[in-house]
Parts: sequence; structure tokens; C-alpha cells
Amino acid sequence: MMRTIQLAVACVTVLIATAGQVQAGVILDFAGGSTMFGAGDYTVGFTFSVTAPVAVDGLAWWDEGGDGLNSPHEVGLWTGGGSLLASTFVSNGSTIEPSTSGFGNWLITDIATLNLGLGDYVIGGVQPNSTGGDLLRFPATATTISGIVFGVPIQHFGNGLTLTMPNFTGTGTGTTGIIGALGPNLRLSTAAVPEPSSLALFGIGACVACVGTARRRRREQKQLATT
Repeated sequence: MMRTIQLAVACVTVLIATAGQVQAGVILDFAGGSTMFGAGDYTVGFTFSVTAPVAVDGLAWWDEGGDGLNSPHEVGLWTGGGSLLASTFVSNGSTIEPSTSGFGNWLITDIATLNLGLGDYVIGGVQPNSTGGDLLRFPATATTISGIVFGVPIQHFGNGLTLTMPNFTGTGTGTTGIIGALGPNLRLSTAAVPEPSSLALFGIGACVACVGTARRRRREQKQLATT
């Protein structure tokens, strides 16, 4: 019996350790760099690829300095083929997620959880300079979570305050200063991941059941050997 308990505890320890490895927070963060403002109203964002399925439950916008936004920003997420998956407004009432950069915060508005399969996606958000835009950030380096590969910075001009999937990656006149600027972001969801306590309860039952089955088989084998 003691050995059964020891094996069960060992199994639970592994399960809890695995649960602690769950990622959380935004899918991309950065270090260093400088700020920019730009002129006119436009949509700015970036492309990315999903190499391992992930779930997201929030759309975000960068708050330089962490002192609040001048205007709300509409943010959208599209498939690489142009289908809008979700959109919402990010404002000063949104949830604060501190950036690892130390230069500000990500403000995040909840959306219904989306499971992103393998493939290409685009995230973009409106920079409403005509109504009081906010500073964007040119990062020195950017890092994504496991399963996400950064593509290219991208933007769209000509639609004013209307959220439009950004699709311009060139460096023509009037656009060079915006290439590489970060504004929108996504929050990774952990809603579908069981809590460590739930994993522990499940692990105890599963491990004890497995150990019990093994012991029963050993008894049956001994009985056959003595007959």
C-alpha cells in the first residue's frame, strides 16, 4: 500500500510540474527601441504564423509609459486570407498587462476564446491621430511565445478610422517611419488548461488505478505459477 501511495504522489508531482509550464500573457513582447507618432489615421499591425495550435482570448494595444491612452483603439484579428475573426475596442478601462520591456503596458479587452490552428494570421489596430493618437513603439528586439512566429510589420492607409486589415509592407514615401512600429497585440488564453489542484486530483485517481491494476496482474501471475 505504501508503494502505491508513493507512486501516486510521484505521478501527481509530474503533473503539477507540467501545469506550471503553461504560457500566459501576450503573444509578443519586446526590448529597447524608440517611439513614434506618425501622421493621419491608419491601421498598423503585423503578420504572424501559428506553428502549434494556441487559444487567444483578448485583443491588446500598446500604452507607452503606462500613463493611459489618448483615444480608444479598435483592434482586429484576421486569417491570412482576410477573414475577420474578432474585433473590439481597447481603452483605458481595459485590463493592464505589464510589458517585460519596462517601457509601458499592454491594455487588453476580452474577446470570446478563439482556437487558432496552424496557418498565417494578421493583427491590426486603428491609430486615430485625428482624434488624439498614441505613441507607437519601435522595438530593438521582439520575442514571441512558443508556437508563434513573427512575420512582418504591416499597415493600411486610406480608410481613415475604419478598421481595415493592414496589407502594405512596402517602404514607399510617407510609410518608412511606420514600418516596424508596434501597437496591437493578442493575449494567450489559459482557460482550457486545468488548474494544478484539478490535475492533482485527476492524477491521484489515475495513478492509483494504474498501480492497482499492475498489482492485481502480479497476484494473478503468482496464482498461475503455483497451480
